[in-house]
Amino acid sequence: DFAKGPERLTEMSVPMADRIALLSPSDNWGMIGSQTSLFNSGLVGDAYKEGQLGRVGGVNTFESQVVPTHTNGTWDATTPLTDGDAQNVTYDTAKNTWTQTLVTDGWDASATITAGSVFTIAGVYMVNAVTKASTGILQQFVVTSAVTANATTTSDTNLTISPPIITSGPHQTVTYSGSFDGLAITPVGSASTGYKQNMMFHKNAMALAVVPLAMPEGAVGGSRQSYKGFSCRVQPVYDGLNDVSAWRLDILYGRKLIDPRLGLRISGTA
Repeated sequence: DFAKGPERLTEMSVPMADRIALLSPSDNWGMIGSQTSLFNSGLVGDAYKEGQLGRVGGVNTFESQVVPTHTNGTWDATTPLTDGDAQNVTYDTAKNTWTQTLVTDGWDASATITAGSVFTIAGVYMVNAVTKASTGILQQFVVTSAVTANATTTSDTNLTISPPIITSGPHQTVTYSGSFDGLAITPVGSASTGYKQNMMFHKNAMALAVVPLAMPEGAVGGSRQSYKGFSCRVQPVYDGLNDVSAWRLDILYGRKLIDPRLGLRISGTA
């Protein structure tokens, strides 16, 4: 359900403007097919003739050929629980990685929990990022490192999760009162099933930086061009021994997730 994306972004207090969605071909064309029956000549025309969704619900949509598939682990037929009362952490201990360790039990000994798997914890609710009041929505946590349950000699299985469970202060992520021990953990989706991971985010969630490369001294015929923050260098290269001319094309870039709170994944077609 595409509409759940912008709805959840708003509940997360993400700015309304400059929202972007990257959709898998199957989910993008599934939505395009549904648009052609609407009574809106402009929207239907773009969807039918150009294969474009355009702007939907305040979100600029784009089709991507490289949307990954996440496959859940083999945790079926298990009853996982939190194990231990002191499961919440402070901002100071979690701020560098925005993760924490969650102690759990109740998994089957052969169960696998794959990196990227999502789950909820009974009674642990997401808060409004501004007011810190409960949204009434169970907070979704993501496992950041793959784990095989009961891989050690103890019955506990430690999960590295994000976001961290912070229950107070300006960086509060969830609301919960009472003991954290024995709370039911509910994985999202079906075990051993793959789902396309569509993305929806604000433009400030991540960044791409491109650095103009220096032109080599003595090189002839090369060029460096910059446009809207992108820079590319091209340089002719001649191999005199083999009488071969070639062109070298270079770009120096870096990318970083700046604020994970400004984006989300939408599990699409299985």
